[in-house]
Amino acid sequence: MCRWLNIPRSSYYYKAVEPVSEVEIEEMITCIFLESKSRYGARKIKKCLENDAISLSRRRIRRIIERLNLVSVYQKVAFKPLSKGKNDAPIPNYLHRQFNQERSLEATVTDLTYIRVGKCWAYVCLIIDLFNKEFDNQLIDEMLEAFGIIRSLSQAGCPYDNVVAESTYRSFKLEFVNQETFHSLEELILKTKDYVYWWNHYRTHGSLNYQTPMAKRLAA
Repeated sequence: MCRWLNIPRSSYYYKAVEPVSEVEIEEMITCIFLESKSRYGARKIKKCLENDAISLSRRRIRRIIERLNLVSVYQKVAFKPLSKGKNDAPIPNYLHRQFNQERSLEATVTDLTYIRVGKCWAYVCLIIDLFNKEFDNQLIDEMLEAFGIIRSLSQAGCPYDNVVAESTYRSFKLEFVNQETFHSLEELILKTKDYVYWWNHYRTHGSLNYQTPMAKRLAA
């Protein structure tokens, strides 16, 4: 019969997929947003929906986000390089902005930031693997000594030489530090470990084609 009507056989057997309702879409977007602890915007929510075979434009997702009053922790902040203080250690810049590495731990970047803990300040140093943007929990002193690691310092007054660390620390502050209050060093350590685990295992990254750091490492 299909041949007589000159239509493909697949059309005869095709069964329409029932569309997802607007209410269901809103529930899914809300769920993704809350699971990310208010850290995901339209771009990453879109990728999460695509993983469930649901295709929506970012514009429509943004409209739903605004309608549901889902406010992300992110906000546009103009970058202002600091002029005060610089590292004058006689260590050259070996990395030269080679931020895309082919092997795990081929090159790591780091920086320092300070966090309010009670009435004091604590310094946090996070080590970032350039291969998959994973936070590495190895102690830096042990790594330097055991593996003969060569240190590389950014050029003085040039934050773009360490742009991956700068960007990652910005996410760390916006997504985590600014949303918490720390009363003790133990609380800071515990909550930081929880965030690092979420970052490595659940947070998708645009630079990794929306994979998680752990998925990138396992696929290598």
